[in-house]
Amino acid sequence: MIVIGVGHAGVERFVQQKMAQAAYTDDVVIIHTWDQLSSHLKQAHKVLMGERLLRDVPLPALTELLQSYPHIEWLLWTAENSVWTALNGEVEIWTGELTPEKLEGWIQHTTSNGSATLRTHWLLWSPSGCYDRVLSIALLTHKMRQMHKIGTWIDLDWTHSLLTSWWNPQGAGHEAFPYARLTRQKADWGYIAPAPLPWMPVLFQPDVRDIERMLRTVHGWQGWDIGVDLRPLSVGVVAQSVDQAVIHISSGLRQPLEQGLQLLRSMNPRLEFIATGPDPNNLSRKLGLPSLDADASTDTGLRRLFKRRHRKNSH
Repeated sequence: MIVIGVGHAGVERFVQQKMAQAAYTDDVVIIHTWDQLSSHLKQAHKVLMGERLLRDVPLPALTELLQSYPHIEWLLWTAENSVWTALNGEVEIWTGELTPEKLEGWIQHTTSNGSATLRTHWLLWSPSGCYDRVLSIALLTHKMRQMHKIGTWIDLDWTHSLLTSWWNPQGAGHEAFPYARLTRQKADWGYIAPAPLPWMPVLFQPDVRDIERMLRTVHGWQGWDIGVDLRPLSVGVVAQSVDQAVIHISSGLRQPLEQGLQLLRSMNPRLEFIATGPDPNNLSRKLGLPSLDADASTDTGLRRLFKRRHRKNSH
């Protein structure tokens, strides 16, 4: 659901005309007061609020609301020098004229009825260190190979290196293993920049220059497995540069998930969120996260993809 509350007759008329033409595949709701917003927040994944409806809302109250619903893509439309510009960096803010083209682009940017599709540049994060994240790795690789000929996986999870283990479960000798400075290697989907496996010595960590170099090296799609830890500076650099965050959900850890979404949103207010995993629906539905639209997204399908890859690498 997309919620629009701007208090502007011209904007509302434009949206209503588009709705009458069935131009939107998502549900679009127009509200006229601040109080009407709360009843839609559980279903909403995008909210546009204008200054006319925000005029009498205290800044602390708005800040608290934004933090309570980190999965929502918030957009504030306001005048220059408004008090709401203090939130810049935490939420997307538009100033000046809201043209029909600009509004239409924002509404159509991601429309879904509980499902979503992948962009070409994204990161994968899990609020828990569970091993079954490899199921999402298998699914994402499968989906991207269907959509694009080649692409690149980058393993930034140097604690667990699940992506690298999935790619090369046998590993290699310390001298031969190609993880220095995020070195790209050939893979059957294109390329991978592997991480050291857990039993290998780590003499350094990738720095910002390594991350930026990889971001510039684009061949088709690009996926970053950042693991669990959102604190490294490298994660912030990646989050600011990609379009989507794919969230692997496999348990009911609601508080870590909400806090992680909030932190990722603070890194990049424009970041889109997609839920995936063995069974993300219950928790993601409560938080309003769209789920990855995939025929292999069931638990059985995910495990089948993983086992197929594991058998191939074991021979």
